Amino acid sequence: MSDLIADLYRQNEWANLRLLEVCRELREGLLDATAIGSYGTIRDTLVHYVGGEQRYVRWLGGDLGGDLGIEPMRNGEAFPGFDYL
Repeated sequence: MSDLIADLYRQNEWANLRLLEVCRELREGLLDATAIGSYGTIRDTLVHYVGGEQRYVRWLGGDLGGDLGIEPMRNGEAFPGFDYL
């Protein structure tokens, strides 16, 4: 069972990194695009998504940054850039 869970985490990590890789290549104007039914702009959606992933790690007892004092990103925060994400 633990191998299955580890595989799921690896798949999730791969998918997250792939999403960021694809979005990093988008033109600046496209990153500010919105669509009906979406979570604001693509940048806003990425902040929402990564913040959610960070909160899951914290809820499961993980550490986001130890002594660095990294807190999960919150909805509405400014887009910190792809290097940070």
